[in-house]
Amino acid sequence: MPSIPGSDADPTITWDLSAGEDRVTGGLAVAALGLIAGVLVGPLLGSVVTVAGAAIGGDMVLLVVAAAAVIVAIAVNRALFAAIRALPDTGVGSRFGRGGVAVALIWGGLLHVSGVLVLDGLWFSGVLVAVGLALLVVVAIVSGRGTVDPSTGTIKYVGSELPLGSIRSIRSIEIGDRVVVFVRYYAGHAGAHRLPTFSRDAFVAAEPLLAPSTPPTGGDRDGAPAAVKAAAATMCAGSLVLTGGVYVIAPPDARPLVVMLALLTLPATVVLGWYAYAG
Repeated sequence: MPSIPGSDADPTITWDLSAGEDRVTGGLAVAALGLIAGVLVGPLLGSVVTVAGAAIGGDMVLLVVAAAAVIVAIAVNRALFAAIRALPDTGVGSRFGRGGVAVALIWGGLLHVSGVLVLDGLWFSGVLVAVGLALLVVVAIVSGRGTVDPSTGTIKYVGSELPLGSIRSIRSIEIGDRVVVFVRYYAGHAGAHRLPTFSRDAFVAAEPLLAPSTPPTGGDRDGAPAAVKAAAATMCAGSLVLTGGVYVIAPPDARPLVVMLALLTLPATVVLGWYAYAG
C-alpha cells in the first residue's frame, strides 16, 4: 500500500512503504535475509555435495565426516525453516510470502557455497553477510508509513507525531517513488524521527508542514549535547582511520579479511557518522 490520497471531505493521506506492503522494500528485505541467513544454509548444501562426492569416490572416512556434517547442518536448518513456517504469510516481504523467503535462503546458501568453492576462502561469505547487513540499513531508510493531515497540520510517522514546530532544517532526496527527508530539530526532541520516508503523494502534502520554524527560547542547538556528537564523530573517524591503517600494514594475504571486517563494522560506523551529523 504505497499511498492512499485523501478526498475533499477527508484530506488525510496515508502511506505504507514497509516490507510487508511495498514490493521494493519487501524485495530488499528478503534479499538481505537470504544473504545473511544463507550462511547457515550454505553448509547444508556444501555437505550434501561433499557426501555425494565421497560416495562416488569411495572415501569412507570423508563420507562419515561429511555425513555427520550433514546431520548437524540439517538440525540447524530445520530450526531455521521452522521459524520461516511460523511466519504469517503477510510477514516480511508479504508480496513474496514464506515461499519467497525460502527461495531467498536457498539462493543465498548457493552464493555462499559458490563463493567458497570458486574463491577458495571463507572471506567471501563474510562479504555476503556484510552486504546483507548493508541492505538492512537501506531497508530501514527506504521504508516508512504514516499519515499526513493538512487540515490539522499534523504528520504521524510510525506511530508518533512529528514535532513540526521544532524543525531546524530539512533536506529531501527523491528515490524512485519515495522521498527520504533528513530532518534536524532544535533541543528537546532527541527521540523524534529524523529520517522519515514518504511516498511522493504524501510528501507533496507534507512539504508545507515541514518548513523550518523559529528557534525556541533557550538556544538553537540540535537535540544531542555537543560533547556527545563530538564523541560520535571521533569514533566514526577513528574507525575509518584504524581500518585504513590496518589494511595498509596487513600482509597482502590478510587484506581480504580486513576488508571483510570493515564491511561487517560499516553499519555501526555509518550510524555513528549519522548521529554526529544529526544527533
